[in-house]
Amino acid sequence: MPVSAIFENIEAGASINDIMEWFEFLDREQVKAVIEFAAHSLDRAPALPPQGDSLPGRGVDHVVPLKRGGQYAPENMQWQMTAEAKARDKIE
Repeated sequence: MPVSAIFENIEAGASINDIMEWFEFLDREQVKAVIEFAAHSLDRAPALPPQGDSLPGRGVDHVVPLKRGGQYAPENMQWQMTAEAKARDKIE
């Protein structure tokens, strides 16, 4: 699931409870971890495009994959371009 779906729904006024109901495969800690990661990234992130524009081809990925023991936590997440994610998925 694209992380952007979480942000788009929150921007539209959805609560974490709404997101949990709509995306039953997510748990509260996962949603909170994505939000916390984004909040911590704001200090390091480049300027965002004007409101309404998107950042195509970007998502959040784990530094250490979950299946290799990585934690679902903000400190184990990184911004990643879609092309990088596809290349990394082939070896993980």
